Amino acid sequence: MKTNLFAGIMAVVGLAGCAWAQDEEARLNNTLANMKAELQLTQEQVSAVRPVMQEYDSRRQELKQRQKEDMSIDDQTIADQTARLNEEEAQALGKVLDPEQMKKWKNKQRMRSALNSGGRSADTGWAPRDTQTGVGIGF
Repeated sequence: MKTNLFAGIMAVVGLAGCAWAQDEEARLNNTLANMKAELQLTQEQVSAVRPVMQEYDSRRQELKQRQKEDMSIDDQTIADQTARLNEEEAQALGKVLDPEQMKKWKNKQRMRSALNSGGRSADTGWAPRDTQTGVGIGF
């Protein structure tokens, strides 16, 4: 009986892990599709961007998990480490994107960051909007 219960629990945990991985893959595919459309990426660039996005998404998830496991890590430390990861990611993407694409990507990231911080930019106080559509932006 215990073996069946344990096997059942492990099956549920395994399915949840698979669902999480599928959600992450779907989110990555959506992000890449948006980047391809908005930045007019070539297929070669999409292929080069994918592993960069996967690596830094994984590293950000690890950081969040560490904070959950170690309650002594404060929010500012996490924010600083996340900012460092974001800068490293930008440098890696800068090797793939052309200067105009990089400029657009950085602008989108600044707007997304401002939206995630309550809809207002910490340094300017304005709520970011896409200049063409008038709606909030984010990859």
